[in-house]
Amino acid sequence: MNDTDTSVLLEVIKEQNKTIESLRKTIEEMSVNIILLREQIEYLNKKRYGAKSEKTAALTGQIVMDEVFEHGQFDEAETAADLTEDAEEDLTPKKASRKGYSREKALVNLPREEKLYTLTDEDKVCSVDGDRLFPAGKKYLRTEIEYTPASMKLVEIYVETAECRTCRTCRKEGRSYMIQAEPDQPVLQHSMASPSSVAWTMYQKYVNHVPLYRQEKDWHNLG
Repeated sequence: MNDTDTSVLLEVIKEQNKTIESLRKTIEEMSVNIILLREQIEYLNKKRYGAKSEKTAALTGQIVMDEVFEHGQFDEAETAADLTEDAEEDLTPKKASRKGYSREKALVNLPREEKLYTLTDEDKVCSVDGDRLFPAGKKYLRTEIEYTPASMKLVEIYVETAECRTCRTCRKEGRSYMIQAEPDQPVLQHSMASPSSVAWTMYQKYVNHVPLYRQEKDWHNLG
């Protein structure tokens, strides 16, 4: 076996390893989705056939945050079990009006910071001609609300873009090579929820038994 054959074989093995890793991630994602679907079915069955309680076993992930971050606001019908905690207060659930709501206006006073996913040195190599890749910009992905005790801020997520300058000079020949860094996936698609805000909301709701409409007041106080 000559050097060329060895190089080709190594490249095939590399591609196979990438395929295996991609399939592994797909299986993991499908397993999580199956668990979430089972929880949703159980939740809907309980909601349809049995009384809802704030002190039931904690629901995780999609179910909880669908209630918390639906359209960017809290919206929950609290149960009689929680209403008995404070008989002196009028805790009748009221659905928030969507008229005139603006996410930008609601978040205008929060501090902002950027989080940039960058390419590793190993990734900054052109797969066409092996030249080094140079930063060519960044792409906006999403904005998350990040929660830390007694404070809140917006984190704008970007991914770094790099290009091969040798390929760039040959665009007339149809050559153009650019890649982007691989970011972490969001907790919920099309949502501003972050791991920290989800974890805190679930902790408050299912450990401290704080109803969502009461948590909403705390979030308003934080900005």
